[in-house]
Amino acid sequence: MQLHNEYNHPFTLEKDIAGGSEARIWTVKDKPGLVAKIYHHPTLEHETKIMAMLDNPPHHPSIVWPTNLLYQDDKFAGFLMPQIEGSMPISNFYDPTKREKSYPAFNWQYLHRTALNLIIAAEVIHAQGHVIGNVNENSILVNSQAVVTFIDCDSFQIRTQTGEIHHAAVSKPESTPPELQGTQLDDIIKTPLHDNFGLAILIFQLLMEGYHPFVAESLQFSSAEQSCIHCIQEGIFPFVKPKFDAPADAPSFDMLHPDVQKAFIRCFVNGHEYPNQRPSPKMWREILDNAENALVTCSRDDSHVYSSHLTECPWCIRFHSRPKPLPSSDDGSPRPLPPLEKGHDSTSWTTSSHDTSQADTNNYHANDNTNTLCRR
Repeated sequence: MQLHNEYNHPFTLEKDIAGGSEARIWTVKDKPGLVAKIYHHPTLEHETKIMAMLDNPPHHPSIVWPTNLLYQDDKFAGFLMPQIEGSMPISNFYDPTKREKSYPAFNWQYLHRTALNLIIAAEVIHAQGHVIGNVNENSILVNSQAVVTFIDCDSFQIRTQTGEIHHAAVSKPESTPPELQGTQLDDIIKTPLHDNFGLAILIFQLLMEGYHPFVAESLQFSSAEQSCIHCIQEGIFPFVKPKFDAPADAPSFDMLHPDVQKAFIRCFVNGHEYPNQRPSPKMWREILDNAENALVTCSRDDSHVYSSHLTECPWCIRFHSRPKPLPSSDDGSPRPLPPLEKGHDSTSWTTSSHDTSQADTNNYHANDNTNTLCRR
């Protein structure tokens, strides 16, 4: 398939590698590191939204942003963007069964680091005036070194430099805040306060073995999704509500660092009625950084790490009879990277007013740690 960008430079699409109901993803001939997203039914709104994204990019390697528009016979078709390899959906990491099968050395320290890198990228998105809108585990990738990548960014709510809004019309019900539950989102202007709710749910799932914070075992619903939605609407956070039972096999809420516990209560309890009580990414950044620094290694199994406020290892208690230990942290497996620093200008993969069709896109990879904040 032959296309050209806004500067009339030609591109040849080679292989259809992925996609869904709205678009397909193609590799680009002679452009390793680049892929093309081609809409099934491109519209003027698609085109103007991608143009707005190009004019107002968040400069951070964890956010996959369009680099160029693409046209076929002078009609808008889609856009170019960096290709991400070696990463999986974040659910593969917070789900313990999937994690232990594919990433056995990815312990609780890695999960804290993943949460921290997630929140740093979200902070950059908000600082640019954009809102994620649909905080969806399928649009957030993670690699073996805890590096987080946001994809499907054209689904974000985009703010232009002149203040015009391009809406995010979709939101997964299980991560939608109570004030937006059951509402038509097409014309709703979302705010970072809405994102803060969904981000906190992902952090909770990362640190609590994949359990959703709003699943109450004592409520009789036909599915966990219905239970989640009901609890979100009613402000029922069962991990701290005595009359509602959290899942019996979920980790103890008390194993979380005390400041992390307080942040979840602020978000899910206080934030139900007062959304401005939900911790922002900036607040979470400090909380998670401190929580990770407070982790200690179990004296009986060095694959276990836990918060230093506890008197004994919660993982040993949780697993009762100790299973075969997971690989230790010095077995040669990749170590989690320091959190990516916000604010770096990665011009090799973002575009504003100049053509990057000839840029060296090989300089960008999912596990690129050239722009990192060393904390130790």
